[in-house]
Amino acid sequence: MEKIEQNTSLIIEGEHEYLENKLNSFLEKHKMKIVEKTTNKIFLKQGSYLITRLLGTWLAPTKLLPKQAIIEMEYLEENKIKINAQIEESIGVNTTNYSLRHKYMEFFEFWLYDFEKRIKDT
Repeated sequence: MEKIEQNTSLIIEGEHEYLENKLNSFLEKHKMKIVEKTTNKIFLKQGSYLITRLLGTWLAPTKLLPKQAIIEMEYLEENKIKINAQIEESIGVNTTNYSLRHKYMEFFEFWLYDFEKRIKDT
C-alpha cells in the first residue's frame, strides 16, 4: 500500500512573528488541528475516521477524509526562512482505489497551492 502524499518547499523573507501570523491564518482557514508544535515543526491533522467509516470513502467529503501534515521551518540567514510542507493521507486502508486517490490528490494540490499563496502573499 502506497501512501498518498505531496509536498512543497519555499523560502520567504520576514520575521518569525510574520510567518507565525501567516501560518495561523492558513491553518484557521483550512481548519487544521495542531497535534504538536516545536520550535521548528508543526504537526497537523484533519478529518474523521468515524465519519469516513460511516459514510464510506465514496460519500465522505474530502475535508473529512483523514489526513496529516508537517510544516518544518529552517531559519537561514538574516530574515530568511525555508519552509517545507508535507501533507499525506492517514486513512489506513487500501489507497489503490482510483477515485479515493483522485479525491486526496485534488485536495492536496489545492492545499499546497493555497499554502504557498498565503505564505508568500505580503
